Amino acid sequence: MSEIIEIDFKNKAKQPSFSIKKPVEYRPYCSHPQVEIDNHERILSCANCGKVLDAYEYVHNLAIKETRLFDNLRQLKENVEDLTMARDTLKKQVSRLKLEHKKMLQAQKCPITKPSVARNGNHQASLLQIKNILADKSS
Repeated sequence: MSEIIEIDFKNKAKQPSFSIKKPVEYRPYCSHPQVEIDNHERILSCANCGKVLDAYEYVHNLAIKETRLFDNLRQLKENVEDLTMARDTLKKQVSRLKLEHKKMLQAQKCPITKPSVARNGNHQASLLQIKNILADKSS
């Protein structure tokens, strides 16, 4: 692509100023994210596609986008508060359930931690041990 040479004869120094600009690429759709402001001509143009923009419409669109962003930010903050409250509630429930589980384990404690099982798979030996322990406690 060739470069565009722009000559400005309107400057106050009575000497023309030269500036070299790269040609603007054609884009079928441009959201005009960057703009250039010409103070002398009071023109607002897109830095990407070169289209001259209506200043009021551009500022109006910026205001709409900013309002949307603030609404989204407010909604996200509310979501964070709700999720924080839910997290705290769940932490309390987990600690309560851990305590209940610990109490249940203490209530079910048995003096025989590993009951002995006969080699043939008969549990008679362990049942006899439990009966003997219970008989000792009752007497």
